[in-house]
Amino acid sequence: MKEKNLYFVLYQYTLCMSPPLSDNELINETLKNPNAYASIVEKYESALLRYIGRMVGDDHEIIEDIAQEVFIKTYRSLNGYNPKLKFSSWIYRIAHNLCIDYLRKNNKKNHASLDIEDEESQSLIQKIASDENVSQNIATHETRQAVQTIIQ
Repeated sequence: MKEKNLYFVLYQYTLCMSPPLSDNELINETLKNPNAYASIVEKYESALLRYIGRMVGDDHEIIEDIAQEVFIKTYRSLNGYNPKLKFSSWIYRIAHNLCIDYLRKNNKKNHASLDIEDEESQSLIQKIASDENVSQNIATHETRQAVQTIIQ
């Protein structure tokens, strides 16, 4: 167990001392050693948190939850990542889609109250709620007007 911890510490040390790796190099390292994924998280975390915050609002817990989902989904999909594409675009697309999903699930629609007391509003609500065929009523009304015009 100590050997694994020592390996991880040495690995982190070498990452700090070596020049920054490209995204594709980081992905290849992560595929070889899952602990290397920390470098990807570190590289993109602050920018993704800002991006997610702009999309969903200022609730830090929600922003962090979505960011965590982004990194989990990205990690699980690394094998399917196409290295010909830009990694940053790919991870931002994942973040964008998760934000859209969140907004759809938590869309707070304004609902009008049906507890209206004036008679005209109650009458309108009852007509809307009834099963009457509006187009048929309009056609009937137009027919009556046409017949009355002809009679006159």
